Amino acid sequence: MKQLENAQQFDELKKEQTVFLFTADWCPDCKVIEPDLPQLESKYTNYKFISEDIDKFIDICID
Repeated sequence: MKQLENAQQFDELKKEQTVFLFTADWCPDCKVIEPDLPQLESKYTNYKFISEDIDKFIDICID
């Protein structure tokens, strides 16, 4: 899964068919679903899957 690099990229990707995974290193629920994500990505190839670290992009997460 690709990582979000900046806020401008977020603005562009949200115009497309994109699934954002809002995650954090300290989030236990995020770690539980992480192993299943490659299967979802391969099943739904018409979507882009982007991981977004909430600690790096807190301003985006607040909106």
